[in-house]
Amino acid sequence: MKIFKILFLGIVLVVFNLAYLAAATLPDTITVKAGTAKPGGTVTLTVAMKLHSASIGGFIINIGGVPADWDTTAGLWWAWQPIGEGLARNGLNGPNSSALVKLNADRSLNIGIFCSQSFSNLLKFQEIPAISGDLMTFTFKIPANAKEETVTLNNVADTANIMLPFPVTGPTFYLDYTIEPVVIANIPDYDALQLVASQGGLSGKTVNMSVKVENKDVIGSGSFKITYPSSTLSLKGVAAGTRSGGMTFTISSIALAAAGDSTATISFSGGSISAGGLADLCVLQFTAAKVSSGSSANVSLSNVVLKDAVGTALAALQQPTTGTTGISFFYGDTLFIDVKSGVHQPGTADETSGISVIQNGKLYLPIRIKNSVPLTVVRLYIKEEAGKEDILSFSEIQGSTRTTSFNASVADSGSYIQVIAFAGTILSPVPAGDGVVCTVIYDTHTTGVQLPVDINLTVVGVEIYDNTGLSVGMEKVNGVATIDFRVPENNENVGPGATLPKAFALAQNHPNPFNPSTTVNYQIPDGVSAVSFTLNVFDIRGRLIKTLASGIKGPGYYSAFWDGSDQNGQKVSSGIYFYRFTSADYTQTRKMVLLK
Repeated sequence: MKIFKILFLGIVLVVFNLAYLAAATLPDTITVKAGTAKPGGTVTLTVAMKLHSASIGGFIINIGGVPADWDTTAGLWWAWQPIGEGLARNGLNGPNSSALVKLNADRSLNIGIFCSQSFSNLLKFQEIPAISGDLMTFTFKIPANAKEETVTLNNVADTANIMLPFPVTGPTFYLDYTIEPVVIANIPDYDALQLVASQGGLSGKTVNMSVKVENKDVIGSGSFKITYPSSTLSLKGVAAGTRSGGMTFTISSIALAAAGDSTATISFSGGSISAGGLADLCVLQFTAAKVSSGSSANVSLSNVVLKDAVGTALAALQQPTTGTTGISFFYGDTLFIDVKSGVHQPGTADETSGISVIQNGKLYLPIRIKNSVPLTVVRLYIKEEAGKEDILSFSEIQGSTRTTSFNASVADSGSYIQVIAFAGTILSPVPAGDGVVCTVIYDTHTTGVQLPVDINLTVVGVEIYDNTGLSVGMEKVNGVATIDFRVPENNENVGPGATLPKAFALAQNHPNPFNPSTTVNYQIPDGVSAVSFTLNVFDIRGRLIKTLASGIKGPGYYSAFWDGSDQNGQKVSSGIYFYRFTSADYTQTRKMVLLK
């Protein structure tokens, strides 16, 4: 019996010691709890603490990253909570306790609690007991024009968040620190999911469709069902959106519904979505079948279930305001800058040659678009090469025979121009086709410039809209034009050999391998008056696929573009192809690879 008592007491002592060691090693933590605020509203930061260590005589906390436009002037912007009131106001040591709260110039918050004001009072220094709870709150007013975003506050430095020892000869402790982000958003008074509005998609390509969330309650999990035409779309996956809250998404079931439609149930869990305005919950990833341009497909959202953190369905669920959306399919459109180099005579301007440059005259930059759907608006930026901006200045923009009704606005920053060309109207848009929709015209200023000089113009930020106001995707943007100024400053004609090639050449296409298009550069040397030539593409069996260029040209540098189509406009398959330059004086063949 005594043996059993001894064993029992031993077990009790072991358990007690383990519990004591566990308690002794628990971290001392500070948590800054943040909420969600509307623009023009207020946000409250709550500083909570858990002190497990003994021998604590005070502490210093530093919270950084408070935005400069968060206002603290209206009313009392900070207040002690019960623990803080007890520590700082009543004090652990009567009149010898003190507190410091300060918003520094660098927008960091200091909180300090000390239990002795001077070394003469060290004998009265008192120990802070183990406590847990809210220490204090800070209230900031958010500007009415604040953008919707997530604001991340930070721990300024580990050395700035310390606990002071008791007595003062003891070691300094460091705090474990957690700061929650602040969400600035217009919060709705309901919880809902919705699909994006109608959109365009590339035929035979991937189509991404966003499912958005807007919620007043915290969402811990949920599910929804989508219905889509199985003959046109195939659901391949689901990717997390910007407001997924760390959720994991699962396609739990795909079934065939009536009328050739498929349904799929998407479930999400394992995260937490804080209250906020409309933003992407997830992105549905479809593969589209190859359909004719102008075809459409409808995708619908239904059976929405949203739950809180403990799995209870949210009572305030509102069915999506946008439950069905349409996809309009089109082939990828291509934007070109047409550049046809050559010898340009001063005092003349030949718009049909692509680009014409004259002394202190004009440079013509045609914008050519291959489009499969009617277009109304073209927007793009043309960036000029750094250090050469003074040679060109924007003059005007002109329409073309493809633009039945034309209007444009241009913003010239000196280093780039923004072109917004209204190349048609809803009633009379630019029809499907291939050709110039507008020409950007520059004034050239080469006086005092040592010629020759090349200038690269780069097209960026391209947006094209169809006649329904939807953005049209592009498979290819031919984004760089090189302008070669060959005009002498004395206003004389270009002489022999002026910046012209010295020999025939057929360059390697670029990019290579390519998908879906590539460019071939070739040159005709000075010393020949005119060359009759062809530039053809052949397959590996020697069959003619496409003639890229032909005719008669003089000396100069030239480019040809291949979009991977044959003579009938049909896309060719992946494989090895050969392109050949043929003339009486020069023949060259090179290999290129198309990968899809």
